[in-house]
Amino acid sequence: MRNPVYGLLPALALSLALCSCASIDHKPQTDSGAKREAPPTDAGASRGADSEFPYLHLTEDQHLNVNLHVFGLSYHPDQNGTRISHLDNELNFGLGLGYKLRDSAQSVVISEAGFFKDSGRTWAKFAGIGYLFKLSENWKLGADFLVIQSPTYNKGSVFAAPIPHLSYDFGPVKMNIVYIPEYKELNRFAAYGLYFTIPLRK
Repeated sequence: MRNPVYGLLPALALSLALCSCASIDHKPQTDSGAKREAPPTDAGASRGADSEFPYLHLTEDQHLNVNLHVFGLSYHPDQNGTRISHLDNELNFGLGLGYKLRDSAQSVVISEAGFFKDSGRTWAKFAGIGYLFKLSENWKLGADFLVIQSPTYNKGSVFAAPIPHLSYDFGPVKMNIVYIPEYKELNRFAAYGLYFTIPLRK
């Protein structure tokens, strides 16, 4: 039987590719005749690495903002219906990666991919983009626009869906609450989800 985690590999590759592209420091071209001024550096301080790979050098404000998602718990309002349908799993263990594409005064944009044990006790895989408004210093509200695949949803076929998302930043860890609405055959029972995000590098 094929390991279900293999289905996540293309999504993780896409997410990491976005990370790499966003982290490249593109420098303006200069006239061929103009002399290039070398930036002042301490004698012998990491000159070799910067001169060998000048376009991959990250400045202090360009750290890779990679986050680890740790899933998770859920709650189904229709407890009786989910129990009868064997869709009542509320221990949704799994992992994911997120990368901050943009962080402005008003909003945050992230790319993300991951997998978790869903309500039907099968592995759900997802990848997509999240857009969150900054309500205050710690609270953010928005939605994740995800491509999802799982035998539990949409009869196993891949589909896309917006997922409402509320986040609170404690500093070392972020708490996330999402709402997965009931919608025809895509998802028979609504659910609330809880998971945490850990910054891997500030």
